[in-house]
Amino acid sequence: MTKRFKTGLAATAAALAFVASPALADHHGEAAATEAAVEAVNVDPAIWVVEDEDTTIYLFGTFHAMKAGVEWFNDEVKTSYDAADQVVVELVPPENPAEMQPLIMKYAIDMTGTPLSAELSEEGRAALHATLAQMGAPAQAFDMFKPGFANIALTAGLMPGMGFEEGLGVDKTIIAAANADGKPIHQLETMEEQMAVLTASIPEEEQLAMLEQTLAEIDEMDDTLEAMLAAWKTGDEAHFVELFSEMNDQSEAFYDAMLTNRNAKWAEWIDARMDEPGTVFVAVGAGHLMGNDSVQVMLGEKGIASRRMN
Repeated sequence: MTKRFKTGLAATAAALAFVASPALADHHGEAAATEAAVEAVNVDPAIWVVEDEDTTIYLFGTFHAMKAGVEWFNDEVKTSYDAADQVVVELVPPENPAEMQPLIMKYAIDMTGTPLSAELSEEGRAALHATLAQMGAPAQAFDMFKPGFANIALTAGLMPGMGFEEGLGVDKTIIAAANADGKPIHQLETMEEQMAVLTASIPEEEQLAMLEQTLAEIDEMDDTLEAMLAAWKTGDEAHFVELFSEMNDQSEAFYDAMLTNRNAKWAEWIDARMDEPGTVFVAVGAGHLMGNDSVQVMLGEKGIASRRMN
């Protein structure tokens, strides 16, 4: 398995599942859910805390799509959530997928008129058409898209067949809990900002190269996502550090757009929030809280210490 597959496909899928799924449902239908009895497994994903005399901020790394039977909302995670006055997430997705359409037109559609399949190699085009057929979509389904969005949409479309359900995603579960408990929710980004990261911050030739690699290694996607999930369940920082180090080696532009630049903005927000009293539960993709350019590292550079709770 090549390094670019690990970093380009799996990390992108985990980072931007919210963007792709509403658009994908509009274009080729939602995957049918499979009901099966699943034995619950208790896991301990990583959580950190930043605190001073009157402010406590918990930092929890999420997995945007989840398998049934994974029991994570307990122990330190649940205790920290219960203590919070406010919940902060990357993004609160729109309830109505139709709200995505103007953003898809603005950011995801290739206005040059060149079909995406015409930009792919012969091998890539064949793999794309075969994968779309497997998903029950016509061969031209992605021809209007920019390659970065197509990469995300393709990945999100395949994940349900591997048992990963967006509806069970950690972020959505936390948002639903906060709404039920009457906790105020703040989002660190808008949907438009996430769409811009995907399609405007990464050179199109790099987007196309990553899509080609995804298509070349599509049969190994399940193993890659399973390895990521296994690392998340135990808070295995080393796995994510390796993953994102490889991402930086393969495409600095992608790494900066997906991680470094966003982490820097979020660290600034946390720094400012430390000036206000209260307890805050911050839930963002696990990759943002691990590695050499994590939110905690950037907070440390500002003189703000963090510690892992579990």
